Formats: sequence, C-alpha cells, structure tokens
Amino acid sequence: MRKGVSTIIATILMLLITLALAGFLYTFLMGTVKVQTQGIEVLDIYCSNNIVYIAIKNIGTDSVSNITCLQTTPTGDTCNFTGLASPIAPGTSTGYLQLDTCTGSGSRYCQYRLVPNIGKPVPVTVGCT
Repeated sequence: MRKGVSTIIATILMLLITLALAGFLYTFLMGTVKVQTQGIEVLDIYCSNNIVYIAIKNIGTDSVSNITCLQTTPTGDTCNFTGLASPIAPGTSTGYLQLDTCTGSGSRYCQYRLVPNIGKPVPVTVGCT
C-alpha cells in the first residue's frame, strides 16, 4: 500500500513543478516579446534644400512621447530636432517632421541616431545635395 501512495504523491509533485515552470517561462517570454516590440520605425526620410524631413511610425504598444536625435556624421555637427509636438500613439505615424539642417556643400550624407523614450535606437542616413 505504501508504494501506491508514494507514486501518487510523486506524480502530483511533478505536475506542480511542471506547471510552475510553465508559468515562469510564459511570464518571462511575454515580458521579452513586449520589450522587443517597443519603439519606432522610420517610414521615410529625405533632404530638400539642406533640410532633413522624416516620417516615423510607433510600432509598439505604448505611446512614444519623446525622441532624442544625435547626429553622428558629419562629425562636429549637432542635430537641432526640437522633439515631438505630441506623443505618437501605438500603431500610428507622424507626418513629415523637420529633423535637422544637413550642413555642408555638394553631395553629402548626414547620419543620425534616433533614440525614442521606449524601445531601441534607430540609425538613419540621408543624402543631401
């Protein structure tokens, strides 16, 4: 009789451990997936008369309330982007925003790093003439 009771208890313990591990794994994966889907996507970027314009889409589930712009090329220049007029709701996009003035003469490329308040930074390059 004792062998039957031990087997039942062992089976119940194994089921409880399995359910606990499955719950932990589910919680971990859902948190990881949400973090990876937060952020912005650049829909279009162009330069006209040395002014860089950009259209951005929020690909996350939370509003993007701020984007910081860092200019990486040409060296020594800074991005004069003043920020968003209003937050970008999840799944929506902006119209064209004035991002910066790409200084210099002749054909050149200006590179930027857009850092939203949530999600990963996005590098962008635009050619100006």
